[in-house]
Amino acid sequence: MLSNCGSDERNKYSGGQAGDQTGGEWNIIPWYNRPWMCVLRHPDRLVREEIAILAERAAKNNLIGYDQSQRHTFWQHLKASNYDPAQITIACEADCSSGVLAIVKAVGYRLNVSALKNVNQDGYTGNERSILKAAGFTVLTASKYLTSDAYLLRGDILLYDGHHTATNLTNGRNSGADNTSDTTDKSDNASNTGNVAKGQKWLNSNYGTLLKSSCGALLEVDNDYGAKSRAATIAVWKDVVNRKYSFHLTPSNSNFLDSCKTASAKALTQRGSNGTLAYLVQFVLAGRKYYFGSMDADFGQETENAVKSFQRDRGLTVDGQVGGDTWYALFN
Repeated sequence: MLSNCGSDERNKYSGGQAGDQTGGEWNIIPWYNRPWMCVLRHPDRLVREEIAILAERAAKNNLIGYDQSQRHTFWQHLKASNYDPAQITIACEADCSSGVLAIVKAVGYRLNVSALKNVNQDGYTGNERSILKAAGFTVLTASKYLTSDAYLLRGDILLYDGHHTATNLTNGRNSGADNTSDTTDKSDNASNTGNVAKGQKWLNSNYGTLLKSSCGALLEVDNDYGAKSRAATIAVWKDVVNRKYSFHLTPSNSNFLDSCKTASAKALTQRGSNGTLAYLVQFVLAGRKYYFGSMDADFGQETENAVKSFQRDRGLTVDGQVGGDTWYALFN
């Protein structure tokens, strides 16, 4: 599937009304052969995922339409909306290249990647290849990337130089990646196949007795970060904090915000942390589709980037540290 910005409500390229009047000016469509001349792929999986998420959100927000003569208004409103297309509330316009470049630039601000922040917003399909290559993207020109979506990764950018560009939203069947049909945006119940199941098994293996008492049973290993997984994470978090810092937090969720704030000074989890609390951060963020790295209980750069992205979306202080407010937001 592609996030594709192609023409205005009259199937023309300029002069239409701001916003997407038909739902088809910027929308999600099946892959098609344009033809494409190259695929631009960022080497960082988290960057690719963030590109795909924002491209999907832009396609779903009908306040964002197509008009070459007003192509920079999308970036202006994106910048004013926490770099999140879903938060845009004023009708604006993009075209294919300004939309793609604006999203890449927004990802730079969301993940604090300098090369992406510096992407030239005035670019167009004629120089998009060189712009994104300079920003760290790999240029793929083998025919297998251009003639079907089988080898594409979610977050790849397709380009027909001088004509059109679009963002790929799915992992191809031969790409070697999981979630081949995953185009689901971030949500409380979104799944991250593999990581969530691994997290559920780990909780069962290490905290089975606690889970049986607090959740009534072991977790069903179903790749779903649902209500039981959230309750289990809270129970384990409190158990770890009680044993490690001599608190007396009850397994129930009553007064949870207060208990978080009380414990957060000692239970702060951040870059360099490792162990159960770091694992819980990864598990919860995987369940909410922010973290796509290894479940290794090692709070490194990828975990910190995921925390920052989550904090930004929730209106929290973006510091990459998991303290009281962030713990509460993760569990709530």
